[in-house]
Amino acid sequence: MAVIGAGVAGLSTAYELVRAGRSVAVLEAGRVAAGVTGHTTAKLSVQHTLIYDKLRRTRDAEAARLYARSQTEAIEHAAALVDELGIDCDWETRDSYTYVRDAGRVDELRAEAAAAREAGLPASFVTETGLPFPVAGRCGSPGRRSSIRASTCWPWPRTWRRAAAGSSRTPRSTASTRASRAGWPRGPVRR
Repeated sequence: MAVIGAGVAGLSTAYELVRAGRSVAVLEAGRVAAGVTGHTTAKLSVQHTLIYDKLRRTRDAEAARLYARSQTEAIEHAAALVDELGIDCDWETRDSYTYVRDAGRVDELRAEAAAAREAGLPASFVTETGLPFPVAGRCGSPGRRSSIRASTCWPWPRTWRRAAAGSSRTPRSTASTRASRAGWPRGPVRR
């Protein structure tokens, strides 16, 4: 199998495929973890702006519940990998909040907190935050965000070597500058 892109998403996918016994080649046109991953805020969160109310309105309550579950399970899975592989990355579980300064958006936050609670998260809405600057409101969930030191939490080449020591399969990484090497139409891979 080929995984295109050696950022955290591509390398995590490759790692899981290797764990499942697949042979994997990772194709990267530039440097490992230098694109989106290299410029990340290094947080995993179940609270992504005002997603739950939007999902509930545009899809249904079940879609919001499934989204909350998938985000929660993803954070739990990442935490388990950090423990399993002994990755020293200053993993911290923190509270996850979204704020608004504009009083005209308070109803949006109230709806978001209600939709997130309906989706199974321990969400709340408050107007008093203790922040050193004024806000009109805050919604969010305690203990639903994890912060990491990204420079060391995803040391994938080193992690792969350690993890692969007990495996018969090891992901391979190779630079690719032309899409045709992966079987797609000829032309340069955008960097």
